[in-house]
Formats: sequence, structure tokens, C-alpha cells
Amino acid sequence: MQMTKFKNHQPHGNFKIPIHWKVSRLKHCLNICNGNSISDSKKEKYALNDLESTPYISTKDINVDNSTISENDLLYIPKKLVHYFRLAPKESFLLCIEGGSAGKKIAFLNFDACFVNKLASFTANKTNIITKYYYYYFKSQYVKDQFILSMNGLIGGVSISQIKNFECFIPTTEEQQKIVKFLDKKSLQIDEAIAKTEKMIELLKEHRKITIYNAVTCGINPNIPLKPSGVHWVGNIPTHWQIKRAKFIFNEVDERSITGTEELLSVSHLTGVTPRSEKNVSMFMSESYEGSKLCKPGDLIINIMWAWMGALGVSDQPGIVSPSYGVYRQKINDTFNSYYLEELLKSKNYVDEYNRRSTGLHSSRLRLYSHLFFDMKIGYPGIKEQNKIVEYIQNISQKIEIAIGYKQNEIEKLKEYKATLVDNAVTGKIKV
Repeated sequence: MQMTKFKNHQPHGNFKIPIHWKVSRLKHCLNICNGNSISDSKKEKYALNDLESTPYISTKDINVDNSTISENDLLYIPKKLVHYFRLAPKESFLLCIEGGSAGKKIAFLNFDACFVNKLASFTANKTNIITKYYYYYFKSQYVKDQFILSMNGLIGGVSISQIKNFECFIPTTEEQQKIVKFLDKKSLQIDEAIAKTEKMIELLKEHRKITIYNAVTCGINPNIPLKPSGVHWVGNIPTHWQIKRAKFIFNEVDERSITGTEELLSVSHLTGVTPRSEKNVSMFMSESYEGSKLCKPGDLIINIMWAWMGALGVSDQPGIVSPSYGVYRQKINDTFNSYYLEELLKSKNYVDEYNRRSTGLHSSRLRLYSHLFFDMKIGYPGIKEQNKIVEYIQNISQKIEIAIGYKQNEIEKLKEYKATLVDNAVTGKIKV
């Protein structure tokens, strides 16, 4: 078998390419241009899709992980206005050249499209050039390194003139075609493997959610007899569990901070009760938090405005919260294990009931006031059984987290393998 001969390529001394490959500048191989921006005031005008319109691609429409274009929220340019815009033809590719995604977001087009000025389009300008080879070439570390060295400006970017002068390799046309065919096939196989693994992660997360829901609403003994609670959001519960209205379990607390210097806590449906200092928030911060509501460890905090989404939690530390939040404290200590209480009250049936009970004209104005919460019935076991349920949930959750970690590591390995294949193929290190 005939071996491929390599030559050193300057200025990257030890970087070798096949001896018969040519080295040139991108401007001699590709037509490169950037697109046109649309003002916010005109975006609504271009939102409709019909047979006579052309998709308009912005940076946000390109998925950085798999180089696909999300077609769900695209803008569309009416046929009569397309001539005012730059058009990237089918089988060209787009690359982000400005901002945080510069050099990272790239997509090959299977349709004609207009595009924003932060993107550049690339199309072969010679018959011996295969555009898709250079699409893969731009995914290689060799080009990424050139891109990083050329970045400038406050928001970061590379000009069209700079990109045109990037070095590029020119394999024979036959080799370009073979490399594209090889990478198309391998990329599809790897992307399918990644998608299957991501699906498994979602199934593991769903299994964890179902496990927690069943445990906090029915217990962990599958053989224990159940009784109808008579309350649709409580459902069937073990015969020895009790049902009480929230007003018989909690007191509403309205203690206020004098100095406002205590730890500021926030409440969301995703993270429960967490210190604001641990969050990356860009919201306006008040000059003073005097008069904020005080809370203690074990207090139930409900974000009244977002309760319908499950924005509540049990605090594990003292602190202050917004005066518009509801703070509830157990009438009898150790009625609830804090972890159990939070998981129970954030379970789907309870959240659906908050949604039903909350008052307001529309979703952004719904409020779950204290009297509405106090009127709700809650089904639960004794504290000893709660502790066992929590131990069971945490044990299962830990195992699932480990399994998810393995799957996420598999995905990273697949992505690394894909990147290595692209690097080696477009630079001639593997013969395809």
C-alpha cells in the first residue's frame, strides 16, 4: 500500500500536511461576506412564514453543540424584499464572526437563507473547491487557533478581511469529496449516539422525578394499603397518613429586619430557597433591605407571584426575603422533615392546585395569597416515616446522579472523538 508523504508547513514548524496538498489563502477558495441586520422595530414584520418568503438566520438560531439551525422561531423575509438582503445559497455555510459565539457557531445550509451581520457566509468560488470540505475545515483546531489570534474589539470579533487572509489547505477535489463523505457519515453516527445518550439522561431524570413523587405522596412500601383522601391533589394515601389543612399546620410569620444586613435569599421553582449572592443575577438590587421579612431554618417560603410554577422551598439558613413573599413556620416543631416538605409541596399535583387557586387576570399576575394556601389540605406521614422516605429518595437520587454523570462523560468523549476525526481528516492525518 502506498504511504502518504508529508511535508512540514510553516509557520507551524512541526505541523505536517500531505506533500501534494497546496497551501493558499481563503480568499482564493471561497467567496466570503457578512449579512444584514434587522432593527427590532421591523422584526414583527418579518415573523410570518409562507411559501414566498426566505428564512432569516441570526446567531441565536444556530446550535453551538451540533451545528444545526433551529427553525422554530425564525424570521422570514417576504419575496419582494429579499433583494435588499445578502443571500447565502443552499450548500453554503454560515459562521458567527462577532460576540461571545464568534468562531464557535457554524452551520451548513440545506436551503437559501438571508442572515444577520454577525454571521458570514462562505461559498466556493472555484470548480475544484468543495464548500462542505471548508465547512469541516472551519471546525478544526487549526482554524480555531487562527480565529483566536485574530480576535479584536471590545465585544470580540474577526473582520471579513482578516478571514479572507486565513491560511487554508487545498487537497485534490477527489480528496475533498472523500473527506466530506467520510465526515458526513461519521458525524451522523456520532450525533445519533449522542442523541441516544441524551435521551437516556432525560429518562433517568424522569425516573428520579417519578420516584420522588411516588415516595412523598404514597410512601416507599408498595404493599401498604391505600385509602382515598377525598382530595384530588392529594390522591390515594396510606391508611395511617393524616390529612390537615395548611392553616392547622403552619403559622404565617411577618417578622421584619431592622438593618436589612442579613443574608438575602431568593426563591425560584428551579432552585428553591438559595442565597442571592450565589446566583448570577442582573436584576436591580435595592439600596436598602430594611423591612424585609426575616426567616429561620425550617421556614417554608413561597414566592406568591410564582407559586403557580412551584416557586417555593424550605430555608436551611436564617436570612431575609422579599416582603411580598409568604413565610410560614410549623406550629409544632418536627411536624415535617424540611426536605420531605419541600418535595411534597413542589410535586406536580400540588403545583397544579396552586395554579388553580391563584388569583389574577393572567399568568403573569397570578398570586397565591396566604388564605388560599391555608385552605389547602396536605396529606403526610409522621416524622419518622418522613425521615425514612428522605433517606430512600436521597439514596436513589445519588445513584441516578452517578449514572447521569457516566452518561454525560460518554457524551463528552463522543464530542472529543468527533472533533479529533474532523481535525485529522481535514488536515490529511488520516486517509479516508
